[in-house]
Amino acid sequence: MFHASANGDGVDAVDPRLLNGARPLECFEISDSVAEVEVSENVLSGYLVTTIEITGSTGTPVFDLNNKYFSIDPGSGDIRVKPGVSLDLDNLPGREISLSVKIQDDSKEITHKITVKIIDVNEPPSFPDDGPWLNGIGVADGAGPETLVCSVEAKDPDKYAPNNVLNYYISTPATPFTISDLGEITVATGQTTHHEKTVVWNIEVVATDAGVPQHTASTTVLIVVCPTGKPDSLKPCA
Repeated sequence: MFHASANGDGVDAVDPRLLNGARPLECFEISDSVAEVEVSENVLSGYLVTTIEITGSTGTPVFDLNNKYFSIDPGSGDIRVKPGVSLDLDNLPGREISLSVKIQDDSKEITHKITVKIIDVNEPPSFPDDGPWLNGIGVADGAGPETLVCSVEAKDPDKYAPNNVLNYYISTPATPFTISDLGEITVATGQTTHHEKTVVWNIEVVATDAGVPQHTASTTVLIVVCPTGKPDSLKPCA
């Protein structure tokens, strides 16, 4: 229905059809004008996103929506994720999807705008099953601090920070090695490799993301300290 409204100039603007006793034309209004909704990524097909409700309609309102990811029930105004659609942020063009819903009854037709914000769900990182560090990495006997042993890398399926920001640490205690935030394993400060003391090191490297809740992944790096005067028997990873 029509209302008087303030137009900002100090004078209330009144619909002319309310003057001189004229009977106004009936038309509908959106009673729950949701302009922005949030949906977690990876929700199932058919998930109810929101419902558009209207009042004051002179007939049966009909809803229409042409969108790749969402559909609307023409009678109820329920907006749902389309069958077969995956709201995976890794495959979506952005974090927001704009919807233009057309609503029509016997007296009026409008377009209602809705912004759907896709919430990034933190997913765990992982190390490859065929990392070269799994088969053994050679390092020279007597290698001193900052000597590069190898680099490891975990992959995170998340597209956006902070969920895809990874940090690394060595969880195995009392090793002569350290690891950088880039996954580079080096001989630690004040340490030296000793073939006669320890030939083989099995160290566990853990990758953690910065999402909430935080997820981790781990891998085992096999490091072999080669005898003095002999070439490294194993190739360092790139």
